[in-house]
Amino acid sequence: MSDEDKSLIDNGCGPWWMPRMWKDGYFADACTIHDLDYNVSSRPRLAADRFFRTKMLEKAGDNKVRVIQAWIYYALVRLFGWTTYKL
Repeated sequence: MSDEDKSLIDNGCGPWWMPRMWKDGYFADACTIHDLDYNVSSRPRLAADRFFRTKMLEKAGDNKVRVIQAWIYYALVRLFGWTTYKL
């Protein structure tokens, strides 16, 4: 997949309405994989969301603020991800 194709799929960490302060790029790698899973992968939505959570928690490590942020991101994709899954 070309960078141009990927840029059409990868919208970063969160939708347009998510507060900018949450889009700091800390979980950018996990977000990119999740975006690709939602658009071009054969991974089911629940598996994509769980993998996303795992990658974020691995990156957060012992940083309590980042762990909380990861769980919030996970909750948001579980609640609202159906709106963009495989569009």
